[in-house]
Amino acid sequence: MRGDRIRWLRQRKNMTQAELAEIVGVSDQQVLRWENNKQDPSVENVVKLAKLFNVTGDYLIGLADDPRGNMATELSQLEWDMIQAFRESNFKNFTALLNRGLQQRDE
Repeated sequence: MRGDRIRWLRQRKNMTQAELAEIVGVSDQQVLRWENNKQDPSVENVVKLAKLFNVTGDYLIGLADDPRGNMATELSQLEWDMIQAFRESNFKNFTALLNRGLQQRDE
């Protein structure tokens, strides 16, 4: 397992280990063990993490370097981030990303 990827994804969402643990249904110590590569999450928890972070299981376990795995398309990172913000109903972030995209287009 790639604990650094779980840590990076968690921090990217501004989540604490305790918040991630509560969402997944494990202890804070379990998340710490995952992030420090002391123990691998179960298949069930890999699925939960993949859905939560919108990445593939292959990315989480280190078989793919692209978080989107076979979900990868020709979308830019900005476009991908906009889709993620929309899916999460984070309309403030979505609007900020949309404005950034429009500014880049107009430059």
